Amino acid sequence: EEDKDRLFETFTRLEETRNRNIEGTGLGMSIVNRLLDMMGSKLEVSSTYGKGSEFSFAVDQGIINGEPIGDYEKKAREALGSEDNDRYPYAPEARVLIVDDSSMNIKVMKSLMKLNGISPEAALSGQEALEKLKDAKYDVVMLDHMMPQMDGIETLQKAKEEKLIPEGCIVIALTANAVVGAREAYLEAGFDDYLSKPVEVAALEGILVRYIPPDKMEFRNRPKKKAKKQGAENV
Repeated sequence: EEDKDRLFETFTRLEETRNRNIEGTGLGMSIVNRLLDMMGSKLEVSSTYGKGSEFSFAVDQGIINGEPIGDYEKKAREALGSEDNDRYPYAPEARVLIVDDSSMNIKVMKSLMKLNGISPEAALSGQEALEKLKDAKYDVVMLDHMMPQMDGIETLQKAKEEKLIPEGCIVIALTANAVVGAREAYLEAGFDDYLSKPVEVAALEGILVRYIPPDKMEFRNRPKKKAKKQGAENV
């Protein structure tokens, strides 16, 4: 209890001996508190030693833009042509290129598209993407915006300058920038659409249905979830 106020001191860590395996500088709480102070709020702390702590705050926020950002799940269901979303797109002949400097992100995207029968190719940089575009024609290119050396926008501009984007090839921006107006900004930069990260299955399938050529697309019934046995407990 007597150490609570020290939580917010800069470069101060409590019980360093006990928590020596946990890295940190002692700045996190101080930064959070200053940000909240700028918004007319503060961080409240309730804690019981040995049991746990609870941090909370309340912030009044105004609405800058009242335009709805959209119901993405509904749009995906409409794209799939099924309100209950019991069918999914299957396109094993589709050619998809994923460009992301994070191998983990690529692994996730490959896993998500496995159900759709798609085995996408991957590039870990803008330069590698340009080389792949020289050698193959893709139906869809999913291009990460924030990459080192050559970001997604620069990569797209370079690809268009070198005429590496053939007619019918769709380029989707992968981005964590899912704010109002983001889609318009990416369209203006030359992308055909965008997909926000972390990528959701419904949104991804909506993109696939919208842009994979119809002659490469079919729909399959989604596997039914097995009912739990009566009396079975969750683990």
